[in-house]
Amino acid sequence: MATPRINHRATLLPNGQVLVSGDDNTTGALASGELYSPSTGQSTTTGSVRITRTLHDATLLQNGQVLVAAGNNSVGSTGNTAELYDPSTGNWRETGSMQSFHPFTLILLTDGRALAVDDSGSTGDVR
Repeated sequence: MATPRINHRATLLPNGQVLVSGDDNTTGALASGELYSPSTGQSTTTGSVRITRTLHDATLLQNGQVLVAAGNNSVGSTGNTAELYDPSTGNWRETGSMQSFHPFTLILLTDGRALAVDDSGSTGDVR
């Protein structure tokens, strides 16, 4: 990676690249994202998230976009916010919110929805 990162998520994209989203390092929460190409071993920067995130989760949706949700940043919890990354443009945009937000795992359901399951036993879906 071009930038040292911890507490990030890596998502395999349909084109074989890996999106590394949200994270922090010794300087604090990072807004930048990176694309890693396993075939070349090279990383390039891509669009920046609108809300810096660490300890979040991400999943690849059926339409090829990546859903990134919740987590923490330098000012505390990102709450129930979520963003979508579009690999065709390299841009992020805000999307719907969740009922539950941290800690959790995103699971892509067969009908295309993403289910967020937290450790307190409650669930909520994000479209």
